Amino acid sequence: NDKPPTMFYIFHGDDTHSQKEMLAKLQAKLGDPAILDLNTTLLEGHLTLADFRHACDALPFLAPARLVLAQDFFKNKPEKGVLNDLLAYLPHVPETTRLVFLESAALPANHKALKLAEQEERGFVRRFNRPEGGQLERWIRQRVADKDGRISSHAAHILAVNVGNQLEILENEIEK
Repeated sequence: NDKPPTMFYIFHGDDTHSQKEMLAKLQAKLGDPAILDLNTTLLEGHLTLADFRHACDALPFLAPARLVLAQDFFKNKPEKGVLNDLLAYLPHVPETTRLVFLESAALPANHKALKLAEQEERGFVRRFNRPEGGQLERWIRQRVADKDGRISSHAAHILAVNVGNQLEILENEIEK
């Protein structure tokens, strides 16, 4: 297996709850949480290529990798020059960095960043949509089962109808 490790991820869509869960799985693979905290940078707002390079090119401290999180970078509509510079840089993100774009809305299928991540072997894209209807009820039943609980189809339906697809709220209700 000579495939290089993934260096940049694009998580996009309105299911930010599932995005956070997938991010937690990625974080778990990167080692000791206390050390990872020291090696995690959150980037927000209108960013420049220099912001990304400063965060991504820094060497990790006592850890195998750094984690750089960019919150809603594409949603904030970066200037065309900044976007093009970033796209040219992404294939060269150091192997000691995991750059994750967390986008709270779905990006259009023809977005340049999605196309790059799909073509580039070091890129990864996942779209997260909140479940609806029967899919939401299955999600509820699966979550209850994951916690060794049981719920009737009728109860799952009532929960779905009354709470809707606000997954954080559903998660709290299932915990109860």
